[in-house]
Order: sequence, then C-alpha cells, then structure tokens
Amino acid sequence: MNITEKQESAELKRIYQRKAGDLNLNHHKLAQLMDINQASVSHFINGRNPIPLERAIQFAEILECEVADFSPRLAVKAKSHGDAVPGTNDVVYVDVVLMNGEQKDIIKKLLKGDFWNIDDNELIHWPKEHSEQTMALEVEGAEAEPRLPQGALAIIDTLIEPDNGDVALVIRRNGRDKELVFAELTGKGYFTLPNEQYPDRVFKPNKDDVIGCVIGAQSYGI
Repeated sequence: MNITEKQESAELKRIYQRKAGDLNLNHHKLAQLMDINQASVSHFINGRNPIPLERAIQFAEILECEVADFSPRLAVKAKSHGDAVPGTNDVVYVDVVLMNGEQKDIIKKLLKGDFWNIDDNELIHWPKEHSEQTMALEVEGAEAEPRLPQGALAIIDTLIEPDNGDVALVIRRNGRDKELVFAELTGKGYFTLPNEQYPDRVFKPNKDDVIGCVIGAQSYGI
C-alpha cells in the first residue's frame, strides 16, 4: 500500500470509530451489510488492504458520510465513472481467496475443492474481471521467472482452462510426492517451467492436477 492508501484507511477508521456507537455497528455487522468476509472489513479499516472504489461507496453509505470524507481520490474516481454508484450497472468484482499455509495443506484443499469457504480464508480484492472461483497464491519459488517473479502474488482463476502460452498453477507429482508449480502450457498437455535454469522443466500432469490459469499478479506488501 502507498502512503495515500494508508491515509485513506486511517481516515476511514476515524470515521468508523466516531460513528460506530450511534449507528450500532461493528466489524461483523459491516461485513454482513457489505456481503464480504469480516477479515476483509478489518483489513480495509486497519490499512492492511487498499480500499477499492466499490467498497468505499459501501462504507460511505453505511457510515452515512461521503466518500470524499476519507478519500478525495476515490471520490474523484467515482465522479469520473459517472455511473459508479449503487443502483447502476457498475460491475462489482468479488474478493478472491488468499491461500495461506503449508504447501502440502494447500494441495489437500485444492484436490478436495473445499477451499471456497470464505469464513475460513483471508480475502483480498482483485479489481479485474474474474470468476467467483478465483484465488491468490504467493509465488514461493523461482521456477516461473521471468513470467512470474518470486514473491509475487499470483491470481489464479480455476474456471479458466489455460491455452498454449498461458501460465497455470499445476500440481506436479513425483511418485507419492506432490508440489505446486507455476508452469507454461506448451502444447499437447505438456507444461514447461519458464525458468531455463531449472532441470526437468517439461512434464505432463493429469488433467485434474491443472488447477487454473494465472490471470494476473501483484506485489503483496501487507
């Protein structure tokens, strides 16, 4: 988050603390009214995640204030969009699940398909078009460089099948061992690790082990 975004969160927090008692609000009630996870509300208010435009509009409505009261920048952005207000056709993209934890535990969740319970997962906002079954995962290794730098946060849409040339999140098996890797689909079901310094770069996973297509990436400095 940059300085402006941190200042916006700090000002939103001051407004919330000033009005929460009169409006009978807490983080749980805000989450219900905004239809998001309680952890996401906390992250917006406490400056862990930047406040996206659609969330700013929701906060303003619920806290009975103006967007400009905590973010003149977003107020200008909303005005420039013209229809970026509740009740119009402005698109609101849902938050995405942030996968945390040991890789072996993440793989178990992915194979079971039970990681969409948002009550048990941290959420982050991804402002570009994506399905509701999209997740974020930190790139731990360097196997995908230069396509995906180590430490970046990859955004993976599990409902999009990768085309040739796309990078995907794949479970790579070696006997009983499994690992998550980011690899490029190079044709006929074969994937290649983009980093030429890695050995055994080419492999062919089972179709069920191709988790989804990488649709973007961002730094994760929270």
